[in-house]
Amino acid sequence: MKKTLVPCYRIGRVIVILLLILSVPFLAVAEESCRTGASALANAYVRLNPIYAYMYGDLESYVASNQIHFVSGGDSIRCAQALSRALMSEAIQSFDPNAARDAIRRKQELDTKLGLLGIQPGYTPSAPTISQYLYGLALQFDRLARVLPPAANGDYAPLYTPTNQIEQLQIFAQQMLVLLLQDPMVADAFRQQRPFIEEAANSEFQMIIAMARSLAHK
Repeated sequence: MKKTLVPCYRIGRVIVILLLILSVPFLAVAEESCRTGASALANAYVRLNPIYAYMYGDLESYVASNQIHFVSGGDSIRCAQALSRALMSEAIQSFDPNAARDAIRRKQELDTKLGLLGIQPGYTPSAPTISQYLYGLALQFDRLARVLPPAANGDYAPLYTPTNQIEQLQIFAQQMLVLLLQDPMVADAFRQQRPFIEEAANSEFQMIIAMARSLAHK
């Protein structure tokens, strides 16, 4: 198993998104948010990823220890809402139907080649477009804005109640990871990857801080 495969992919994704975000015009829109709660939001975002949560602690514990940041109408929540709106707007503006069609075509071609080799297709996702990356980020912040206020009041049911297929897959992945980590060999493999996982998590944390700072200082 290549130790750096997943972390390096995530770091590369973060760099691409960050470079785009720092150059797109949507951040010129003034928002009365992200002035005090960006760090708490970034910490929550990181812990939404079960791999990062394994290293840094779960989201529930973090929210319980930092309730003041996640109450309804708090700056962290308004920041999540503002980032979701901005990212969704840019995802729509940057959508390229030709790129989407090319991505689908490439995946179909790869699935066909794998099928000829006797490998079941369907598990080889094509590289997402920038528009798809931004859309995915927007959904993540929208989810946080929705589930964190109830969690701050001790209600974690919304966090584990998916509202779309993406959230359903995320929750399933979290559950699978918990089961896998019960195997000492898997847990040891994760510990060996800790430096790479921490680097990836810090890159995503800094990405959110940069986005929030851009919104807060316009």
